[in-house]
This record gives sequence, C-alpha cells and structure tokens, in this order.
Amino acid sequence: MGSVGEDLLLIAIGPRLGRIRHPDRIRFALQGAELLELAHAGKVVVAPGRARITRTGATPTGDRRLDQALNRLGQSVSPPTLRSWLRATPRGFVNEYVSRLEQGKALRVDRAAGGSGSTVLRISRVDVARRSAIRKRVEVVVAGAADPDPADSMLVALIHACGIQGRLFPGPTGLLARRRLAAHVLGPPPSTTERPASKPHLELQELTARLTAELRTPGSGPARDPHETLDYAPGRFENHGQDLGGGF
Repeated sequence: MGSVGEDLLLIAIGPRLGRIRHPDRIRFALQGAELLELAHAGKVVVAPGRARITRTGATPTGDRRLDQALNRLGQSVSPPTLRSWLRATPRGFVNEYVSRLEQGKALRVDRAAGGSGSTVLRISRVDVARRSAIRKRVEVVVAGAADPDPADSMLVALIHACGIQGRLFPGPTGLLARRRLAAHVLGPPPSTTERPASKPHLELQELTARLTAELRTPGSGPARDPHETLDYAPGRFENHGQDLGGGF
C-alpha cells in the first residue's frame, strides 16, 4: 500500500486520457495528506482555535517525504496555521509525487521536447491493479466498516474534498457509491457510546474534518476548471491522448 498522497494522485489521474483532475486542489491535498500522516504518527499536534501546527519532536519518521515536511515545520518562526501551511505548498508538489509514482512503477511518464527548451511530460500509463486495490479499500470504508484503517479514512475524506469521487465511481452506475462516500464524510462522527475510541484517534478525525473543510473553502486554491491540466516546473504535464490501461 502506498502513501495517502500517492493513492490520492493515482485516483485523480483520468483512466483514459491521463489528465489530472483539479490539479491545484490535489496539490494542496497532497500537502494536507502529509500533515495527516504526521499527526497519525504522533509527530505533530494541531491546537484548537486557529489550528496551529506544532511539532512534538524532531525525531525522524524514517520516511523521507514525511521527514522533509517535518523539517519544513521546524523551520517556521512560529507554528503555522493549517491554512497557511496549505498555502505554502510548493507549486511543483504534484510533479514530485508523479516522479515518486513513476519510480515505483505505478505509472509511466513519456518525455518530449517542448517549445522554448521546455520538456513536455505525458502520463501514458497507470498501474490499474493498484488503482483497483485502492478502490476496494475505499469501498470498505464507505460501506461502514467497524474499524477502518485510519489511512483509508483519510483518503476517503480527501477524495471528497478534492471532488474526484467520480474517478473511482463514474457515471450513473457509480451514483449510489458517490452518495454513500459523501454521506460517510459529511455524516456525524461515530458515537463513543457504541465503541470507545482513543483520544489520538478522535483528534485525527477532527483534524481530517478541518483539513477537508479548508480544501473546499473558496480562496484556499482549488482549481475551478474540471478539465484543467498541469503546468508546473520543471516540466509540463499534458494529455497524451491514449488509454491509460495495463499494469507493469
């Protein structure tokens, strides 16, 4: 199983034309996914009120990308708010995740010379088996699993926040699944009288809810055009025009 961010990006890539839906919203969501993973690992806490993010220590996690995020938090003069942390997301953040997925053979990127010495990067193939596995995990959470994996619950919330549930459950046949996913995210929290939950898990649920609310707030940077493509340094991602089927 990949990271929450990697799984989110794989879902955002269109299964036919390789287009990444809502690239700006995905960019902020990837930054948010790393924060959720750090919180789940007990490396950061988010205070109530303005939701300021504080490191609980500088001990590395062992995961390079999470350690980089932890270091960025350590370089802040004062603890950033959740909103300022999202807005500080690097412009090329999606490119970084695409490169990681390419290195892990979860997708293929074709490179070609563009105008003015630029490089055009075309996503031409994704690992459909891994994508199918992600969908099954999402279905388990949406179906109301008694004790879902926290990472999968984070993923479901981010899918809804980014508006890409249609990538997993497309068309009229996926309507019921999309409604269930929305109801799962927007519904009331689990009753503690039915199943006691630890305090850290409740804190993670609250942080997930705050983060998804920020991602859906106008002005936080979501893309407006559902067909927008990427245009970030160092390369430009464009539509390749071929079916993204097959595995590796």
